[in-house]
Amino acid sequence: MYDLNWKADALEQLAAIWLAHPNHQDHLTKLVEQLEHISTYVQMIQGESRYSTVRVMFLDMLIVTFDVIEDDKRVDILDIRNTPQ
Repeated sequence: MYDLNWKADALEQLAAIWLAHPNHQDHLTKLVEQLEHISTYVQMIQGESRYSTVRVMFLDMLIVTFDVIEDDKRVDILDIRNTPQ
């Protein structure tokens, strides 16, 4: 099991997405819940490799950039954007 760590910038980006999409907030909540469980299945993530240990996952209306730190058994959410509409 891996610990999940949200970087401050990623949390701010998520808040901005939340506020910009009031009609999708329930859906966004479900997507974030999926991210919260990333620590249980990080080894099987289908995200695309970017560089080193950084990966990108496309999760419906979100693009999530995260770093898997194997030695610390930690996943850092680095960046979160919404897909172009």
